[in-house]
Amino acid sequence: MSNNDNELYRDLWNTPADYQPVYCEKCGAKMEYGCEFCTACGHYIATPAGVAAAAIPPIMATPNAAYPPPIKKSPLPLIISIVAGVLLIFGIGIAVFFMMSRSNDSGVPGDDGYQISSDGRGPSSGDTQAPTPDNNPDNTTPPQDSPTPQPTQPSTPQPTPPPTPPPTPIYIENPKIIITTRYNPSTGVFNAQDEHAASVRAVGATPVLPADDRMLADILRTGDTTNAAAIAELYDGLILTGGGDISARFFNQSPHPASGTPDEIRDTAELALCRAFVDAGKPILGINRGMQLLNVAMGGDLIQDIPDILGLPESTHSGNVTHTIQIERGSWLYDLFGSSVLTYSAHHQSIGILAPGFTIAAYTGPVIEAIENGNLLGIQFNPERLEGTGSYLVFSDFITRCSYVPAR
Repeated sequence: MSNNDNELYRDLWNTPADYQPVYCEKCGAKMEYGCEFCTACGHYIATPAGVAAAAIPPIMATPNAAYPPPIKKSPLPLIISIVAGVLLIFGIGIAVFFMMSRSNDSGVPGDDGYQISSDGRGPSSGDTQAPTPDNNPDNTTPPQDSPTPQPTQPSTPQPTPPPTPPPTPIYIENPKIIITTRYNPSTGVFNAQDEHAASVRAVGATPVLPADDRMLADILRTGDTTNAAAIAELYDGLILTGGGDISARFFNQSPHPASGTPDEIRDTAELALCRAFVDAGKPILGINRGMQLLNVAMGGDLIQDIPDILGLPESTHSGNVTHTIQIERGSWLYDLFGSSVLTYSAHHQSIGILAPGFTIAAYTGPVIEAIENGNLLGIQFNPERLEGTGSYLVFSDFITRCSYVPAR
């Protein structure tokens, strides 16, 4: 700007000749005469002292007149815009939801006659509306397109797994066999069972008598059956030997006049031992009275006197008489002796009702001479008195059963 221009400028604004310029405290820009605001940054500054306010041009009379304050806008339009946008989005969402719902409901074949075409955009060409009472007065069902059969894939046969082999039995080389006997309280000793013990040793097993085991002696002497299960776990087999008549109360009968005086302590002990060995799954051989006790222990009963009840002569079975018994084909005795064998008999009682699960292995007329149920064997005769190899065959078969214990 030239000097003439400066003069003209001062004339226009009535700028005094001795005016000292003022500079902005904030940005350092030169302030014009009469201005209270920096034209560069808008910073406010007081006019120089002695300058009359009347000399300020009208446009500069108001603070920051060169930069008028911004116009305050109402927030109402913005709020209205936001609300309108939210409502629009919400409306679009509802419309999409209803369209999808209608598409899912009517896209199932058979629902209002609507079927989705192959491109998924609506009814397939040629589809007709489902019949209603209005458009189908005859109430007939239009033909439906049969579904296209899908090719089936041949199933691959699965190989049948081989059957699980049964567990291999455990072999016991020298099984230990309990032999029961009667305790005589008057003498304080047990009856000897030398013949049975010798027969057990002859076939490679170890006989266990009351003298060999205190628990066995206690149960046979007192009838206390507390340790019956423990004895069954310790030993491999049980032989129930002969003796007197069994108390009729153990098979729910009244005593017969011909019955002898029972030894209920021995009956109680042997019944408990028998059931304990059955529970342990171990073999039992009942001989003479022992077969009758095995039948009673497993739920059978006895004929208390053969001559009176069966009408047979006493000499046919008692008094150590010999007679031939008939053996059932397929029984355990048939494998040993065939269809018959000559035996010794010394009994006046016999099995009446056979215990559940047992079968008759041998008989003489109406008298049952042998029974079996798996490894539970009973014979009415004394095998140790059989001629030839008879005794060995019976005990050998039993000890073999005791030598192979099923794996648990």
